[in-house]
Amino acid sequence: MNTEMPAPLDEVVEPKKVSFRDVKSDPGFLVAKGRFQGSDVDRKSAEKHHVKKLASAVFMAMTNHGYASIRAVGPFANYNALKAITIATGYCAPKGIDLCWTSAFDEGNLGQLRQDGHVDTVTAMLYTVKGYKEWSEEDDDE
Repeated sequence: MNTEMPAPLDEVVEPKKVSFRDVKSDPGFLVAKGRFQGSDVDRKSAEKHHVKKLASAVFMAMTNHGYASIRAVGPFANYNALKAITIATGYCAPKGIDLCWTSAFDEGNLGQLRQDGHVDTVTAMLYTVKGYKEWSEEDDDE
């Protein structure tokens, strides 16, 4: 039982800031893309293909590393990331992996955009996906 008292309302708790990661330093790191260019038919097809690829990448990261981290910048990228996590749940279910995820803010720069002077920093959403095993109290008593 948790006996810790929550922080008073007048005390502000700052979220932990995480620096931007990349594939080299984090093997479970993935990036969700937002809206694609082209006509409506081409754009929808490209987005659908991207979401399926991202879901497969989440599944592979879960089976190989036990976790996946997805960074998304913008509303369409967040929408695609959540769709991919939902699809990946279906991919992982036959293997007995149940997915749970948390979200956090991720701040940093986007390389070329910063060098060109467009933006200084970018706030992104970072979705951390992990698996958990179902358990019951009956199993613990045995």
